[in-house]
Amino acid sequence: SVLQFDINIGCGAEPTSKYPVHLEYSIDGGSSWSLVGPNCIEKTMASCFESALPKTVYYAGDSVYWQRVIVPLDHLHICGTLRFRWYQGKIPDSDFGPEWALDNVYIGMACPDHCNGHGYCLGGVLCQCDAGYTGATCVAEEPHAAYLKDDFDRGDIPVKRIDYLLPSSIKDSRQDVDELNWQYWSSGHPTDNHRCGKVFTGASFVHDKDGQRTLTTVPLDLSKANTIQFYLKLGCNKTVSRLSPPVFMQYSTNGGIRWSTMEQFDFNPESNKPKY
Repeated sequence: SVLQFDINIGCGAEPTSKYPVHLEYSIDGGSSWSLVGPNCIEKTMASCFESALPKTVYYAGDSVYWQRVIVPLDHLHICGTLRFRWYQGKIPDSDFGPEWALDNVYIGMACPDHCNGHGYCLGGVLCQCDAGYTGATCVAEEPHAAYLKDDFDRGDIPVKRIDYLLPSSIKDSRQDVDELNWQYWSSGHPTDNHRCGKVFTGASFVHDKDGQRTLTTVPLDLSKANTIQFYLKLGCNKTVSRLSPPVFMQYSTNGGIRWSTMEQFDFNPESNKPKY
């Protein structure tokens, strides 16, 4: 079985960790509720990420666009009646919670290979594939790019999506992100003016905003690749705590439905020095 839906948290607003939306299930008619998957943002342990279950807590700023979420339900191992809910909780009158919206909800039998994350499941038997994907399991019509290179320097960045409804701060961020390289990003932006300093010259991608911090590539064909290289600096000249949530480098082979951890980068007194 699978649960699939499109979600937009914040609807283009600034990222925040306040008042996230939880995807929960109940086996007792709604008397009690549990998260469908682990909240790795709170646990911040590699073992949590290695469970390879999709996240089921969603924060404003996870993406400036609608995101398709595909949650396989095999791990629940429950026979009988289930109920699901998307829950944000009570927001005090004195505060403001991010808006959010749902669309294209499907709960039922899973389609073959979950349409590889590139299509909508119709009744568990047919995939309605995204543009550029085809076949029973939504495979790419043309090979994906065989490499990615980005130094985040500003320039004439091609923009693929309509942005006239987005706030100016989000538009400014999008103008600096090459969407031919990056599919999703949150709580960060390319800049050449920040405390992290410069590795050589030009800009870098800096995560310095509230909320969940991610940077996700577009699909790549790395069947002939053997190297991933980048500079990383944690803490940016600040005194950092070893208890700070680590940064995980992950990969997915099924369109982002499940992720596996390759490396874990921890905050420590040496982490604010750039490493290659």
